[in-house]
Amino acid sequence: MLTKLTQGTLQYIGGELSHQGAVTVETPAAVIGIRGGIGILTQGPKGLKTFNLNGLQTGQNGAGTFSTITNFMRTILNWYTPPGPPVQIPPDLVLHNITILSSVNGQTGGGPVLHDLPTTGSACSTYSTPSCSWTPTNTGENDALQLLIEATKLATQPNPPPPPQIINTGAAVRGP
Repeated sequence: MLTKLTQGTLQYIGGELSHQGAVTVETPAAVIGIRGGIGILTQGPKGLKTFNLNGLQTGQNGAGTFSTITNFMRTILNWYTPPGPPVQIPPDLVLHNITILSSVNGQTGGGPVLHDLPTTGSACSTYSTPSCSWTPTNTGENDALQLLIEATKLATQPNPPPPPQIINTGAAVRGP
């Protein structure tokens, strides 16, 4: 998985994908690899802060390569400067990151509100089809998995074709 972070804060919670070494985040200051763990990246006007909460975090920029061990963080000013030394993540920064990364009631993450999505033909939804044919026994995990499956189906439907392109041949057009 390749993601680009140009500004703001991103948290990646690893799983099978990151254990395979396939998670990379590009930022203006460095390219960060998250391997089998949890990482938080904050890109702002003062550069990039990388937090390694678990696993292995590697990085590379114009100044070289580096790695950060669990429970440590680094600051990287820009693409051409080496990262600062690793420092242990202070507890107040952990609380700050939890606060800014936690959703509150009513937030949508910039996407449509779930109860406004069309659900006709869906196996399950949140409002219009509350009883699902896949009634799980381990409801929390299975509900989340089913919602991800249904959301992915909706998000991967084909887009309408692009409008036709007007091609300029360079030929002059004469009037009557």
